[in-house]
Amino acid sequence: VWLSRFVGWQAVLGAGFYPFLVGDAFKIALATILLPAGWKFVGRSGQP
Repeated sequence: VWLSRFVGWQAVLGAGFYPFLVGDAFKIALATILLPAGWKFVGRSGQP
């Protein structure tokens, strides 16, 4: 927010937000796939 006062919102989002979206989406998808597989590997079904 502070930086946007000097360079504008487009520059702030372009430098500090948009570049990380692809990597974050990839990590979320990877965790979505690997977490259930990991629980199966260690023998926990998620049931209490």
